[in-house]
Amino acid sequence: PVNISGLGNPRRQEQNRAVHETLATAHALELIPDVPATFSATRNRAGSIRWTLMIAAAIAATSLATKLGPRGKLACLRLLTLLGAAIAVAGIISLRIAPQGSTLWWIYPVPDALPGPVAAFRNQNHFAAFLAFLCPAALALLARDLTRARIISSLLSLAAFVCMSAGLVLSLSRGAILAYGTGLAACVFLFLLYRRRDFAALIAIVGALAAAFILFAPIPALRERLATFKNVKAEDSYQTRMDAWRDSIAIARDYPILGAGANGFRLVYPMHRTTTQGADMTHAENEYVQWAVDGGLIGLVILILIVIAYLCSVARPARSFLPQDDITIHVAALGGLAVLATNALFDFPLHIPLYTIPAAAVLGLVLPHFSIFSLQSSIFNFLAVITLTLAGGRSLNLDTPDWYAGKSLPVIARALHAAPTSQYAWFFFGERLAAQKTPESNLFARQCFTRAVVCDPNNYRLWDRVGYQRQSLGDLDGARAAFARVKELRDWMWVPEIPKEQP
Repeated sequence: PVNISGLGNPRRQEQNRAVHETLATAHALELIPDVPATFSATRNRAGSIRWTLMIAAAIAATSLATKLGPRGKLACLRLLTLLGAAIAVAGIISLRIAPQGSTLWWIYPVPDALPGPVAAFRNQNHFAAFLAFLCPAALALLARDLTRARIISSLLSLAAFVCMSAGLVLSLSRGAILAYGTGLAACVFLFLLYRRRDFAALIAIVGALAAAFILFAPIPALRERLATFKNVKAEDSYQTRMDAWRDSIAIARDYPILGAGANGFRLVYPMHRTTTQGADMTHAENEYVQWAVDGGLIGLVILILIVIAYLCSVARPARSFLPQDDITIHVAALGGLAVLATNALFDFPLHIPLYTIPAAAVLGLVLPHFSIFSLQSSIFNFLAVITLTLAGGRSLNLDTPDWYAGKSLPVIARALHAAPTSQYAWFFFGERLAAQKTPESNLFARQCFTRAVVCDPNNYRLWDRVGYQRQSLGDLDGARAAFARVKELRDWMWVPEIPKEQP
């Protein structure tokens, strides 16, 4: 209920109350059918539902992986490695031969994004991170196949590793290259830990060759990217990340215990950001920072417990007596975990389903048991997640501006209730109110526009749209203030001159 929905958090309480009073007024004007009686703790209900669906799928993947026998686990690992190689080949074609444009697999259209889609990923960095995660698996399988003198399998594992390494390098992703190096170093360390110095030497040689190729490859774009390591602080991406991480401290202060909710960052960051950068920041570009913002203190404790529990589960005291197949799976999983932990410092891989679900399967292969779901329940869980995702459709994207196109006032009212800090929800709710063209709705719309810019005060595009809306409603003082803010944020923007009095 709204009176206790803050859960001891004044900021959350104030946000919920503002939405409740707005919807109550709209209901009194007979513009919406009802007023919601309760609020969620999360600031982004749709995003939290997406996260819940993905975690459910990841848990099912882990559960299924633990239930495989020794041969099944190796087959699963090999299948995922071949999947990575196939995606790498498609990515190389996309990067060097036939660009995909704004599509996945050259077929499925997706919104424009930088640096652009590659194969099955909307972003080159995520494509590279996925390949880096599976490279330790390819190396572990290569070592096993060489030991057993399986020439064809060895060649397939080597080809998979080479393809994934090449795709990763051509993506020019600096964070993925660093994570890739961490993964190779982890493989060497793990083989030494398991007393397989021959394998450690093999991986060290492969790693040295890969490093030499990366450093001396005749690829001008790659050399330019690597040269930026000399002065990382001069890069725009560095500054963007630093701004996001610094501003995240203010968010954590406002939501200290429960956090802003899963995927809540994207709807609370605009209110706290000090930068005036025009692009939306949907994630903190660091999983650890995002976890602190989204989950608060409780979320951080849970994360630490999960990591400790996992490492304790996979640790075995008699390392020297591990069977060869177990060593292969351990190196693949723990080497991939090193890649994931490194990549999470610069990106948000755990928010990418195609990364998270295969990663959950690989990490599950090394667990001795994981009994949350039975085999049948795990399969049912996968089917349920797919069904719910398809059934949800665009309703799971109400935290994006495109979702609001053509939506009615009652539908946007539900979105406002689900995302109390969304500048999109407040703006489009006000826009639909202004379309009613009554004195009451006009006054009400002006209040919603004001709330929208409170939720994103450094967004010059939003201020510009609010200025025109206020002008159309006859709020000339408000329009002048909005356009003055536009010029303050972007002095090159053209804004109309507003007369002192109504003509």
